[in-house]
Parts: sequence; C-alpha cells; structure tokens
Amino acid sequence: MARVVSLVKRCSGVLHTASLIRCSAVLQRGPCLAACSWFLILSFLQPCLPPWELQNEPPPGSTCDPELVTKARTAPDSVTDREWRDLLSSVQYQVARGHGTERAWSGRYNENKEKGVYTCVCCNTELFPSKYKFDSGSGWPSFFDTVKKDDKKDNIARKSDKKFGMVRTEVLCDRCHAHLGHVFDDGPGPTGLRYCINSASLNFEKEDFEKED
Repeated sequence: MARVVSLVKRCSGVLHTASLIRCSAVLQRGPCLAACSWFLILSFLQPCLPPWELQNEPPPGSTCDPELVTKARTAPDSVTDREWRDLLSSVQYQVARGHGTERAWSGRYNENKEKGVYTCVCCNTELFPSKYKFDSGSGWPSFFDTVKKDDKKDNIARKSDKKFGMVRTEVLCDRCHAHLGHVFDDGPGPTGLRYCINSASLNFEKEDFEKED
C-alpha cells in the first residue's frame, strides 16, 4: 500500500490533477479503504468516460416508451435485457445491469446535498434517504443507513463478491436486482457502515417543500 501511495503522489505532482491528489489522501487513510483503492487506481490507468458525460446522464425512462417505464416500476422481473437497454442510458445499463463501476468523482450525485430520497434507477424503489448521506472522500455517493420499511427491513439485497482478489459485500436493489455498489464497515455512527454507491444506479427525488401537511 505504501508503494501505491508513493506512486499516486508522484503522478499527482507531475499531472497536477485534483483527482489524483484526492486519491492519494484517501489511500493514506489506511486499510479501511483498501478495497476502494483498487477502483481509484484503475480509474486513472484505463480509458473511461469524461466526468461530464456521467453527470449529464438522462433521467431514467426519458428516452423510451412511457409504457416501458411503467412496466419497470410495476413488474421489474418481467423486463427483458433488451428492454433494460432501451430504458437506461449506456452507462446506467453497464453499471446497474452489468455490475460495472463508474469513475470516482464523476457521478451526478457524489456531491449532491439536496434533501430527498435516492431511488433505484431501474425500478424507482426507495433506497437511501438524503439524511444518511455523508462525504466519505471515496469519490462515490456514500450513506451510513438505508430506507427502512414498517417491518424495519430495507430494499437492499446483499451478497458476497469475491472478484478482483477481494472479498466484499455487494449491494443490489432487492426488487429488480440492479447492482448498486458495495457496503463496508468503516462508516460513521450509529451504524458504522458505508454504503458506497454508483450514481449511475440511482435516481434522486427531491423533497417537495410545497407539499401540504
């Protein structure tokens, strides 16, 4: 890890890029973000979409038949792979349906501070309230807790992920099985968790302050 930090520091000194400088700072936090560091390094070593292309991702369903949007929100299990491709943008599909990862610090919602609720980009299921969002410095939207239903359960499915030589816990939408990201145990209180989520897997519904009580 020390050699990786040294390499990133040297790169940031030569290229003077804010992203590499931030990457160096994150890596120096220690093993708690070791898994995340793999993606941070890869995002600078391989070609990827410019940040603005991800930040300008269209709202889900804005470029397809409205009936397909209704189908995805009412019966997501019946949506075919071809229909998911029509419903989502290329990046949204690659991340949410293809279990991909967007480039760090490039997502639309990484620095979003508005009040509301984050929903699944595929089926619109509520996932994370904005009040549980925090700045983890990782480059991806981070949350320390989830939307809870009346029975105290949430809409998140969790499973072991052993790709890239690591053992992590992948998180998915429990309703449509869209890939969201991963959860780590290095978050703030009271849960101590950090849900590291791709913006491309999310939609944001802003809180309506004009709604009557």
